[in-house]
Amino acid sequence: MGEMMAEMQQWLDDILSNLTASHEEVMGELGGAWSNSTLGGYEFSWEGLQNATSAASSQAYDEAHRFYLAVDWSERWIQAMLSFHILMWSIWFVATVRGCSSEFKITFFIICAILCGSASMLNTLGGEHWEKFSSENYFDSHGIFLAITWCTPFVVLLLFLLLQMLFDVAKLLVNVKVEQLKRRKMKEAKDAKKKKN
Repeated sequence: MGEMMAEMQQWLDDILSNLTASHEEVMGELGGAWSNSTLGGYEFSWEGLQNATSAASSQAYDEAHRFYLAVDWSERWIQAMLSFHILMWSIWFVATVRGCSSEFKITFFIICAILCGSASMLNTLGGEHWEKFSSENYFDSHGIFLAITWCTPFVVLLLFLLLQMLFDVAKLLVNVKVEQLKRRKMKEAKDAKKKKN
């Protein structure tokens, strides 16, 4: 039994040392946003966090700008894809303003999820037939181009739809609880009348 406990202690020590090494590596990558404190934990530094955030946002902007410059946005199929996204977002906006039914929202959510999930198939088809509709092969084996131009707008739209449906469910739960309390109050009033008689 003692040997098993020693092995378990060694295993836990190994995990702790690996976690500590990983933690220190991540903290080093943050550019000093966290520094050692006298308590042995980590103390927050706004300056380090601002530097790390500034560096990360600058790098993200540079990457996005390079992506924008690398794509030929005048290609008809890219314009058609962007127009399709505008159409889908317009449908969502009109449905939100008009207060469409839950069934419509769920159906629209499922359609958007299927379209987003079709990216792998579209990437494969695009990679096989890109010469027929494009001047350049945007369809690499990882599907990065379609992940950015096809999936990202759908993922953001799905997030908005999900939040909207959760808000609708929360409102429905509140309405059900209010109705439940009204009925309980009415029942208590009836019971009180019966007791008086």
